[in-house]
Amino acid sequence: MRLAQTGLNNHLYELTNKSFRMKLTIICTLEEILDESNRCLKGLVGQKSLHIPTFQNQQLSQVWSLVKVMGFGINRSEIFTREGKSPSVQFPRILGIEAVGMIAESSDPEQLPVGQKVISIMGEMGRAFDGSYAEYVLLPNEQIYPVESTLSWANLAAIPETFYTAFGIFKSLQITKSDHVLVRADH
Repeated sequence: MRLAQTGLNNHLYELTNKSFRMKLTIICTLEEILDESNRCLKGLVGQKSLHIPTFQNQQLSQVWSLVKVMGFGINRSEIFTREGKSPSVQFPRILGIEAVGMIAESSDPEQLPVGQKVISIMGEMGRAFDGSYAEYVLLPNEQIYPVESTLSWANLAAIPETFYTAFGIFKSLQITKSDHVLVRADH
């Protein structure tokens, strides 16, 4: 497997293997997304123009907190949804199933203090409730994970879904302490 930089302003990365393709992560700056030419995303999500609506921040509840989104990945599931291949998604809906950012408002200041760096993935984000393709996202506290990291927002945004996919693979293999695992990688 190799990680290949594949253009679109050098923000598109693809993990490839000769026999299959894995998760696709795109990192675009907010300025690139808001640019009317949509040059960062257009080639991947189709030629339809992207509409950037304005929403009021949603109100906190006892178990949800507001996250200021600093980065997110674009995944195949969101591409399928834009193509109409996710019948369970009710529109209008803000897509985005993963995010990195900071707590902006918290309903649990002890566990999720304002300013805390966090990640969030899946859990119906961007499907049953609005997702991370926004400046702010309101998320259930149980799916907000505090992190300590010195990575840039762009690098941190490339990790959540990719890491969780790899974690799921290893978990499904039911590896024990006595097993040996070979991880082969090229750079």
